[in-house]
Amino acid sequence: MLLAFAHVVVYQSSISLTEYSEIFNLPLYHYWLSIPSYRHTKAIVMKRLLLIATPLLLLLTACNKQPIVRPPVDESEWLRKERGIVVASDFGCTSFVIETNRGYALLRMWGGSAPFMGTTLYGNFSSWGVKTVYNRTEGYLMTVDVQDYWLSYWQAMDGMAWNCGGMFPGKANNGNTLGVDSTSTSSK
Repeated sequence: MLLAFAHVVVYQSSISLTEYSEIFNLPLYHYWLSIPSYRHTKAIVMKRLLLIATPLLLLLTACNKQPIVRPPVDESEWLRKERGIVVASDFGCTSFVIETNRGYALLRMWGGSAPFMGTTLYGNFSSWGVKTVYNRTEGYLMTVDVQDYWLSYWQAMDGMAWNCGGMFPGKANNGNTLGVDSTSTSSK
């Protein structure tokens, strides 16, 4: 620290090199070896600039603003299948409930987020397993797992609460799995 202070004093004042070597009891060549050159300072600045610019350049070149182009869907084939409308969906869960002509079905998304409430889907919702269904509202095919079908409304909601950790879409989690209002009291 003292040596760095001496460099500043010698570099910015009128102390001669001989006086510098006598004050700090150092040989005269020590002063010349310890002061960084302009070229050395420039190299340090360039290295820091490259360390900052390289990751930033990689990040900016990795971004692609081209829209996702999905293959066209033959609607005539899909419109002959069973129709379902999403009646319960939650952003924090991949499970959702659809209403069909035969009752309610509990589905889970494979690769993606659950569709919005009110979305119209076409596919085979009357058997278990992984299926490809057509999302007519947004116009693309998606993969879902039909976990249960031909359910009543409350059975479907109970299944969704089980899959989503007790949360009902649009309701606060008050610990009840059937969505019963906790403020109501029952008479015995």
